[in-house]
Amino acid sequence: MKELKAYVRIECIDPIIHALKGAGIEHMSLTHVKAIGSCIDPTDTRISVELSSRYENMVKLEIVCHADRSVEIMSIIEREGHTGRCGDGIIYVSSVDMAVKIRTGERDLDALV
Repeated sequence: MKELKAYVRIECIDPIIHALKGAGIEHMSLTHVKAIGSCIDPTDTRISVELSSRYENMVKLEIVCHADRSVEIMSIIEREGHTGRCGDGIIYVSSVDMAVKIRTGERDLDALV
């Protein structure tokens, strides 16, 4: 199993979700995040007194899938999230050793359904 974490522009999340659903990917998590660093879009930053820095609002998309689908999913996110501007985001792919569905006790790939 693989976990994909993608940090993407807010305006790109709808096309990404629609493309993923079109590919049969239904289960995902979304979190609003504040990105800080040199790779944020300088035309879309805000200043935070709390963070003492410039930041950009982004979305973190998380998906756990069968390892065979990870490259396909990564390609969809990359294609739909690309604007060509600084701050388009980044995708991380990690291995998942185990998954357990809390309600049923199903494990690993059975837990992903």
